[in-house]
Amino acid sequence: GIRDSVAARGRGDVYKRQVVHGLIAEVSARSLTETSWFSLETDGGAIFKVMVETDLGKFTPSHLRSHMITGQPVEVIFSEKETTNNLIIAVSVRDYHGN
Repeated sequence: GIRDSVAARGRGDVYKRQVVHGLIAEVSARSLTETSWFSLETDGGAIFKVMVETDLGKFTPSHLRSHMITGQPVEVIFSEKETTNNLIIAVSVRDYHGN
C-alpha cells in the first residue's frame, strides 16, 4: 500500500512524500552498479515503474535482483509531485519488514 509522510525541502517548501512497498518484478540496469529502473508490484496488484536517478546505496541492480528472486519486499520513498500514471521517481529504497 501507499502511505503519506511530509518532508521539508529547500527554503521551507513542504511537499508530500509517498511510500509504497511491494515485490520487485523486473530490474533494468545502466551498469553493474547503477539501476535505470525497476518495476514494483504492490499487495493490491498495482504495478509501478520506479525510475532511479540517484544512488540507492546498497540497492544495486544485483541487490534488487536478489530481492526479486527471493521474494523479499522493498519499500520505495518517492515525491508525490513526481508521480504520473504509475511512473515514480525513487528518493530512496529500503528493505520492507511490514508495519
